[in-house]
Amino acid sequence: MPRPDRIVECAREPQLNAWGHFVEAEHAELGRVVLEGCRFHLSRTPARMRWAGPLLGQHNHLVLSQLLGLTEEEIAQLAASGALE
Repeated sequence: MPRPDRIVECAREPQLNAWGHFVEAEHAELGRVVLEGCRFHLSRTPARMRWAGPLLGQHNHLVLSQLLGLTEEEIAQLAASGALE
């Protein structure tokens, strides 16, 4: 059997599906999507895919305020300048 070249072909592989390699998750814009799950399975601490990745810029405010310590005014200035687009 040839090596699959695309994720769509991988998703059709019976062995990967038997291992539970693919999972469904909710995406903010696309709805339910199929993603690759965890590459390994642990019996005591099973991995769970709760959601697809965040949208671009989705956590900007949290990062800018809580991690970088910017004030609301500084964040507003960045947004007004187009730096956060």
